[in-house]
Amino acid sequence: MRQFRILFAAAVAAVAVAGCGSSGGSSGTGGSIPETANFAPATSSYFVSLNTDVTSEQWHKASVLLNRFPSGDQLIKSFTDELGKSGLSWEHDLRPALGPEVGLAGLGVNENFVLFTKSPQPDKLETMLREPPDPAVTRQVDGWVVAAEKEATLNLFVQAHGSGTLGSTGAFKDAVAKVHTDGLALAYVPGKTIDTGAEKAAQGQPLSSGEITKAFGTVQSLAASATAEDNGVSIDVAASVTDAPAAKSFEPSLDQTLPAKPLVFVDVTGLGTAVRKALDAYQQQDPNFAQQRSQIEKALGLTLNDDVFPVIDDETAVGVYGAPSGVSLPVTIDVVAKTDEAKATKLMERLGALLELGDSGKASPVDVNGLHATELTFTGEDISVLWAVTDGKLLISTSRAGLAALHGSSGKLADDTAYTDALSAGDVPSKVTLLVYSDLQTAVPFFINVGGSSVDAETKANLKPLRSVVASATQDGDSYALSGFVGIG
Repeated sequence: MRQFRILFAAAVAAVAVAGCGSSGGSSGTGGSIPETANFAPATSSYFVSLNTDVTSEQWHKASVLLNRFPSGDQLIKSFTDELGKSGLSWEHDLRPALGPEVGLAGLGVNENFVLFTKSPQPDKLETMLREPPDPAVTRQVDGWVVAAEKEATLNLFVQAHGSGTLGSTGAFKDAVAKVHTDGLALAYVPGKTIDTGAEKAAQGQPLSSGEITKAFGTVQSLAASATAEDNGVSIDVAASVTDAPAAKSFEPSLDQTLPAKPLVFVDVTGLGTAVRKALDAYQQQDPNFAQQRSQIEKALGLTLNDDVFPVIDDETAVGVYGAPSGVSLPVTIDVVAKTDEAKATKLMERLGALLELGDSGKASPVDVNGLHATELTFTGEDISVLWAVTDGKLLISTSRAGLAALHGSSGKLADDTAYTDALSAGDVPSKVTLLVYSDLQTAVPFFINVGGSSVDAETKANLKPLRSVVASATQDGDSYALSGFVGIG
């Protein structure tokens, strides 16, 4: 089926060519269920729909974004050249025969899948798909051109299609209602497929799929979409999970403590509870783990449940920055946790005492711009960790400059325009269960510098338009949502 895969890949890339000259008119979907879903069988093990309407607003926006990358034209040319190797052209052959949507439906978790589109020139499209050296098996069904690798797969698809369509099922409607359906792409996976895949993946692993389900719930469905925006691409993922543990929502505030321009910033709450539940699930699978854990805790003079998890159970944030902390650590790592000051102090002092007791390092009091702190140094290493407890927060950094920045009053992430613009573009809600951000205008040059001469000039130029990445997670009962945005300018 190589012939069809080439055509399919070429179509996806080449529509951007047409988009360059499009008027930017509306796609007309208006957030409705794509027509491909009303053709795919209700029993599809997975489903993907691509917007291939070259006159749509989505492809106009996609082409504008693609043109911001210096090698955008070369990418399109590589696909159209590949199409040409099959003796076809985009303008005269594929574009006239391509429908406004292309769907893909799986028949099981193996490689049995079917591609379909409502072509305005179905006979011509079938002729192209049947071309050697690896012709597809095709058929016209209710005005759609359907293609598969094997006749048996096609027969199964047609039979399943006759028994009901995916777009009419309540599970599908509920799932895709939580993501954008009028974007570039839409995907859906039912819970049955996820369960089957999880069982296969868990074979031979420490935790069985049943233990994972008991700890984290059962996924009923998963939907995802990609949408072109004026200044980037948004990604939305929605999952319906029964018997899932409740994730605590919070209003991110530690961006007012962490400095601006992070390579990556992660803000979360309930971390202690999440880790505890994961360890409990593992303990049920391996009864010996409880005894081993108890022995370790006794030797350390600490318990995870009483001394460690409570310190990181409120809002906790991590920021990674491009300033070196030593010869062997090219970055600075900052950690801030809202916590009980007495518990945090007890934990950190105990860790320092254990470090000295094992002759592995030393804990020394230091003054960092008027802040009383402790520096943990490690024998034979040029890396140190500094910590302090102040204003209801535990501050940790791998450098003095980092700790000073945490305690300082200026240059905060919350005041950085690039960050606030990313939150706005990503439509991040006021309350989340997780927030992740990366300033790509800082991160990309940093990693290019680390890569040195191995990063060529063309790659550098194509990475330059990337502005930022932001992602946030929310939970509403059994519904989980993850939204992301990649800024391109």
